[in-house]
Amino acid sequence: MLLLAIPHPAYANVVFEKQRKAYTFQSLVMSDFMRTDQYLQETLSSLGYHLVSAVDLPMKRLAVRSGLAVYGRNNITYSEGMGSFLSLAAYFSDIPCESEDWSEIRLAKACTNCQICTKNCPTGAIRKERFLIHNERCLSYLNESPGEFPAWLPETVHHTLYDCLRCQLKCPMNKDHVNQVIEGIRFSENETQWLLSGCAYQYFPSALQEKADQLGLTDWLPAIPRNLKVLFKLSENN
Repeated sequence: MLLLAIPHPAYANVVFEKQRKAYTFQSLVMSDFMRTDQYLQETLSSLGYHLVSAVDLPMKRLAVRSGLAVYGRNNITYSEGMGSFLSLAAYFSDIPCESEDWSEIRLAKACTNCQICTKNCPTGAIRKERFLIHNERCLSYLNESPGEFPAWLPETVHHTLYDCLRCQLKCPMNKDHVNQVIEGIRFSENETQWLLSGCAYQYFPSALQEKADQLGLTDWLPAIPRNLKVLFKLSENN
């Protein structure tokens, strides 16, 4: 098996036009899986090897056990040179494996005496006593699940189109990567309305599909209209 950590920017500042006003919100950005796959396929096929994408695997656990990454207290994986701003991909391959690296689960040494993410978690999902978060309180989980937000969740905690960036942007292990920010992605008034409508991805205009793909919105489209409405409301009230 071939396991990869593919870097991506920390986030994007995305502009949405709505009722002739411009609003800027943060969004995560996808790793370039397509370019990575194309490079691997072309390179390895020239050497006589083959690749088949491996899906539905516990990627974080595999990355940590193989030594590619370590767990942070926030239950996110960190890899050298990327911090936590990465995506994991796996392939089955006939490449010869000369050694077998497999270790116990590793926790980041930097987390041992650090509680920065615990203090900055907007919902108290990160625990002081162990490297296991309270999933049902995690804003990432809530932001990516469709339906009404729970009554206990303050609207003021919302800051991204999906997921959550609070612990990652404050983490000392990300200090060399947090300034890798994408600018220039803009949704026109019409494109904003497409997203707010809850329309299915296959009906999006091609330009809107490209932006949704770049930001990784496609996996969470059922929740995006709700999240956007909350972000607009917060901006209009400030």
